Amino acid sequence: MESFWEFAKITLIVGAALTVIVLILLALPGSRLRKTFATLFFAIAGVLGIYVVSPIDFIPDIIPLLGQLDDALATVLAIVNGIAGILLYLKGRSSTSERDSSKTDLSVRR
Repeated sequence: MESFWEFAKITLIVGAALTVIVLILLALPGSRLRKTFATLFFAIAGVLGIYVVSPIDFIPDIIPLLGQLDDALATVLAIVNGIAGILLYLKGRSSTSERDSSKTDLSVRR
């Protein structure tokens, strides 16, 4: 049992470190990670959208309340992931346009 808690502690530390690294990379202007995350969020939203309209469920709709809750949660997650993807895409796009405009400003000043 002690080895499990050691493994859990190491996993938690590594997970926290990776989270911090990803957040730092996302905060950098012009980071390619933003485009990657935007694409990932769009893909997740698409898969969840397909899951909601498909007749195959993890929890069948025959089970009262849980079956509908399953679809409602998938719908909410699809909307949230779609919005997050749009925001990351627009933020990445605005940072590249700012970077491009700063290059043209320098060329005009010379």
